[in-house]
Amino acid sequence: MKELPISILCVEDEHIILQSLKDMLEDKVRNLYLAMNAQEAIELFKKHKPDLVITDIKMPGMDGLELLREIKKIKRDTKLVILTAFGKKNYLMDAITIGVDKFILKPIEEDSYLKELQDLSNSIRLEKQLRLEEERRKKAQQELEEANKRLSKLARTDPLTGLSNRRDIYEKIEYEIRRFERNNETFAIVIGDIDDFKDVNDNLGHDAGDFVLFSLAHQIRSILRKQDVVGRWGGEEFIMMLPNTHLKGAKIITEKIRKAIEEKVIHYQGKEISITLTFGIAVFDEMQPMNDCIKKADIALYEGKKKGKNCVVGSG
Repeated sequence: MKELPISILCVEDEHIILQSLKDMLEDKVRNLYLAMNAQEAIELFKKHKPDLVITDIKMPGMDGLELLREIKKIKRDTKLVILTAFGKKNYLMDAITIGVDKFILKPIEEDSYLKELQDLSNSIRLEKQLRLEEERRKKAQQELEEANKRLSKLARTDPLTGLSNRRDIYEKIEYEIRRFERNNETFAIVIGDIDDFKDVNDNLGHDAGDFVLFSLAHQIRSILRKQDVVGRWGGEEFIMMLPNTHLKGAKIITEKIRKAIEEKVIHYQGKEISITLTFGIAVFDEMQPMNDCIKKADIALYEGKKKGKNCVVGSG
């Protein structure tokens, strides 16, 4: 008989029967472990985790059924075989409840016994293959879901600043409009434009300009509230959406950002760069197209530019 690719733990308190099992199986399975009582069997099982456990029912101390219950607690998918001369109904019902896979009656007939083990070996191999396939499928599904999440995030993120891009900002504003329709919760749109940004690019290069944009994005995000959204609107413009905020509150938040930027010096390759921003604010407090509200913020921004830059202007 070809060696079965399984490991077996045999538990039998009668030495003659245990030796008989050893002689029968030793050269026919991958690994064979022998125990004469339940405690010894549990220690061997914990150490080696065999595929199959064959045990007698009647043993001193812990009997075979209790042993199998303990084994199931350690490794639920272990195949279980009861070797017994007893055919009492209560034993059989308890064994079925535990999850025993086979009953083999004493005295053992070698040919029949080996055929039963062959069947169990095939079952173990098939179950392992199915389990591996299921694990591979779950892993592939998880990797696909994670890849889709990354793609979704990339599709909504400005690659330079890490802020929301136009697509993401539009979606978040649309969500706030739906909330306004339901709850009449006002929100503010703020557009900020870097003053004289062309001078940075012309005098220090576009790498310096990119560094400035990245630094400002981080600074603005650090000042805003958790519920606020900031994105790169394009070029040197940023856009903020402030939920549940009226004009007065929006001006306070935006002025805090403007002042912090004005006071901060950005260090780039040994050079100090001072930056200011001009901001325009519009409040969504009545039903209107999204772009109309954004346009009002944009108009307020350019009013600020005309006033001398580095200021916050609200659309009344």
